[in-house]
Amino acid sequence: MSRYDPVKQVALLACLTHTARMRARDDLAEMLCKRMASHVKRAKAELEEIGARRRATSERLIGTYHQMLERLDPGSETSAAGREAVARAMEAVTSCAGNAGQVQALGEVLSALVVQAHGMQEVRAAVEQACGFAAQLADIEEVAAFHGDAHELLVYRFFEKDRPAL
Repeated sequence: MSRYDPVKQVALLACLTHTARMRARDDLAEMLCKRMASHVKRAKAELEEIGARRRATSERLIGTYHQMLERLDPGSETSAAGREAVARAMEAVTSCAGNAGQVQALGEVLSALVVQAHGMQEVRAAVEQACGFAAQLADIEEVAAFHGDAHELLVYRFFEKDRPAL
């Protein structure tokens, strides 16, 4: 460099500095692109895992609701119990017409309530057998949260670690 004029030396150093800065910026941009690509790849992989869990959950929920519908079907034993409870309640109302039948009416009402409670207990047992109300509601919320290819929502979680560096 000593064989060049001082003006040319300054110009060459400026060019060298400019080229080094450009390469550093390009390297930084390339590094950021690669890092973001890896975050997107991990988010898509997690979305696929969520999709697999969602499909399994959907199948389980469908099975549970199938059982509930079977028990709520008008021809099922549960519905017959409901009809019996209504019939007993109607008998209790008609027997209340006379004061003498109040004790019998009270017994009929209590019997109707027991039958109705038994029918509802079968429905609750079906839900509890399939992991309970709270777990099924949580599963439904999880299924509803991630529709389609919404991996962008998951990228942010991986990107948080890089924010201070940027």
